[in-house]
Amino acid sequence: MKILPNLLRLTCATLALSTSSRADLIEQFTVPPSSECTPCVWFQALSPSMSAATLGHSPLDASASAAAVGHSGVLNLGSMPIGPTLFGGWLTFTPDGTFVSYIGGGSTTEVLDPAGAPLANVRGAVKLAEAYGVIVDTGSGSIVGVTLYAGALLWTPTSTYLLLVGGTPTTYEFTVGGAPIAGACGAARLAARVIDTDPSLGVAATLFSGVAVYTPTKTFLLTTFGLGIGASEILFGGAPIGGVRGVTAMGGDATPLGLDSGSFLWTPTKTLMLLTGGGGSVSELLDPAGASIAKTWGVTRQSPLYPGGGLFRGVVTVINDSKEYLVVVSPGVSVSEIVRPTGGSLTSNVSIAASNPLLHQASNLSEIRAKWVRPGVPSAQGTVIGSRQ
Repeated sequence: MKILPNLLRLTCATLALSTSSRADLIEQFTVPPSSECTPCVWFQALSPSMSAATLGHSPLDASASAAAVGHSGVLNLGSMPIGPTLFGGWLTFTPDGTFVSYIGGGSTTEVLDPAGAPLANVRGAVKLAEAYGVIVDTGSGSIVGVTLYAGALLWTPTSTYLLLVGGTPTTYEFTVGGAPIAGACGAARLAARVIDTDPSLGVAATLFSGVAVYTPTKTFLLTTFGLGIGASEILFGGAPIGGVRGVTAMGGDATPLGLDSGSFLWTPTKTLMLLTGGGGSVSELLDPAGASIAKTWGVTRQSPLYPGGGLFRGVVTVINDSKEYLVVVSPGVSVSEIVRPTGGSLTSNVSIAASNPLLHQASNLSEIRAKWVRPGVPSAQGTVIGSRQ
């Protein structure tokens, strides 16, 4: 665990000091309705120059190799109408730097790494949560100021960062045993909330969250809980989980009491369920015959979001190259095959290469290069795209 100064609390304390001589000003804490899908746009650079032999797959896949630079994107951090004005902000990352811009007042601010250098070559970003502090003049009832409180996860080829917005945007690095989390391919928000932890009339906007992050060889659980951030490796049967192709978040809750969430992740050989409540667990989904569900290329949530605070329940469909399965967790796990009305499997013929250079994910967006291969028919290259996970 890494203890860090609470940026959100310090921001609020500054507001309280600046208004101590104005007893008619108070800050009201407001949390907007939750949204399953965060607006964003994302560019991933591709380099056709690397050889297929270097990448470990066929020449048809060579054009998909990931470039060293070029990734850019815009991620909404939140927006909410307060009175007649829209307030909020967004994150922009380019190869040369990362920036936070504001709606409703405030200029664009550059995001720096923990050492104070420009945060360049960000490969992806995930929004965690947002809230607002509204300064109200109790005498007139007018709004005199609004502060956006937000958290996001960012990663570069060498490090993974937490970004806190609530004043000057500030970053903190996640580490495991003192080592950086490098080579992140994707991340999925499991659950997150900004909570007012001040029991008095003041506001202490504090982020509680959980995120699954995967690299080519390992998978991690990253958490924020008040004054600290933590990172630990997720293991299955005591072994690292490598080659993850995606994570489908099923909902949950993050509070001062802990993280309670459900999600599914898949590799070329296995499909797994990750639960974080009650200490956390990883279990494998098996087909009706008791075998591993391999070559999964997508898991789609079919049930409402899990609210947290109890036994996890959820329904998903799992699809691979040859079959589709319905998985019902209630709270036992039931797996059944979905078949055609006339009998026989629903066959997609979609296959994802074990070594895949086009792979990235945010909480609401995933993309991965794949191949459609039907016996006796020329193969076709394409991408698997998922959203609203």
